[in-house]
Parts: sequence; structure tokens; C-alpha cells
Amino acid sequence: MNTLVIVIFCLVIVIAALETLHFIERRDLYDRLMSRDLNEYRRAKAKGGDEAPRVSGHTKTIREWREMGNATEKNNG
Repeated sequence: MNTLVIVIFCLVIVIAALETLHFIERRDLYDRLMSRDLNEYRRAKAKGGDEAPRVSGHTKTIREWREMGNATEKNNG
């Protein structure tokens, strides 16, 4: 019985370590996919990823359009 508890405990530790490693690798892969080129990925990696994420032109235009609509509502209301 005591050996079974030790084996289960070891398996839980191994699974937790694998999940942590998987999370780190997934985040790194996502950063690589979202980078424009290898130089941008290397710069972001060297900085530690503290810079703000890039926003696509479509998202930027939609955000500006919504802000323009909110400003019009405030002036009319």
C-alpha cells in the first residue's frame, strides 16, 4: 500500500512537470507563429516578451470606428 502511494505521487509530479513544459513550448510556438519574421521573434525573445502585442489593421480600424461611434453618442446624449 505504501509503495502504491509513492508511485502515484511520483506520477503526479511527472505529469505536472510535463504539463508545465508543454505550456512553455506552446507559448513559444505561438510567439513564433505570430512574429513577422525570425528577427522580430529573436528581438521579442531577447526582451522577454514585455512589449505590447501587435494589432492587425482590421482590428485597429474596427476599434477606431467603435470609438468614433461612442464619441458621437456622448455628444448627442
